[in-house]
Amino acid sequence: MFNINNYLKKFTFVENKDKKVKVLLIEVVKNSINLNLEEKNISLNNNIIYIKASPAIKSLIFIKKENILSSLREKTDFIIKDIK
Repeated sequence: MFNINNYLKKFTFVENKDKKVKVLLIEVVKNSINLNLEEKNISLNNNIIYIKASPAIKSLIFIKKENILSSLREKTDFIIKDIK
């Protein structure tokens, strides 16, 4: 018989992954450029991180993009392709 609970477990993993990546990104950005991001302004889709912020904040992040990505890749086992 089909158990719905087992089926739904795979969706909780996706939420946990997103949450973990968001928290790590906030931490790495804080350490790299001393900027506080909010979790609600970060989304993850197809292993690409999207940030909703002002152009000035995005510019600061993109200047340090390679450092941020390398730090994220060191701290997590998930594949992160890019930050946009």
